[in-house]
Amino acid sequence: MNLEGKTILVTGSSSGIGEETALRLAQERCRLILTYFKGKAAGKEVLKECLKHGEAALYHLDIRDEDTIKGLVKSVTDRFSSLDILINVAGVLAEKPLIEQSAEDTANQVGVNLLGLINVTRSFLPLLSRQKEAVIVNVASGLAKEVLPSLTVYCATKWGVRGFTQALALELPESVRIYCVNPGLTATRMTDYQGADPADVARIIVRTAAEKLRKKSGDDVDVWRYISGEQ
Repeated sequence: MNLEGKTILVTGSSSGIGEETALRLAQERCRLILTYFKGKAAGKEVLKECLKHGEAALYHLDIRDEDTIKGLVKSVTDRFSSLDILINVAGVLAEKPLIEQSAEDTANQVGVNLLGLINVTRSFLPLLSRQKEAVIVNVASGLAKEVLPSLTVYCATKWGVRGFTQALALELPESVRIYCVNPGLTATRMTDYQGADPADVARIIVRTAAEKLRKKSGDDVDVWRYISGEQ
């Protein structure tokens, strides 16, 4: 798929992997829809950079709140009238043993990483389904395939994203494809800036969105395999 001129929504695009993904897509001259939750100032900086390359807009999104999602759908419909690609990046993490995690810790991770992703995807499916071809990219994690202690809830949400991706692939029309991108440890605020360069992860996300990896709908894209040159 040629990305130039495509309308693309990237959740969680004010920092980390989402920011790098937005910046790389801007270089492809896409029409970009950016979102932030608390980082409005950071979101504006990303928007400023994206606008150097083409059309872009920034919106507030609390992915846990159905009304906010509905408001975003209306804003996107009113301004852009279509959506070609949805990239679900927004995510949170609480690293502590389960017994030390509060109900709020658990609800926040499930609400953002899994339920929020599901609700955003469902809400934008009508717009995506109108296109001759459309793509959904869900960013999960390597921890959706292996697990670590002190990340129990986070792991559960990311396994859920993989299962959701695979199941939804069976429901979608042939014109809409969906993929699950699994980064390994990535140097973002969430990991105290340890791991792979988020720009490298973004490169794989963009290649996935452009369907350059010869994957079928519902497939995993394990980022570390591409960064290491295995694939």
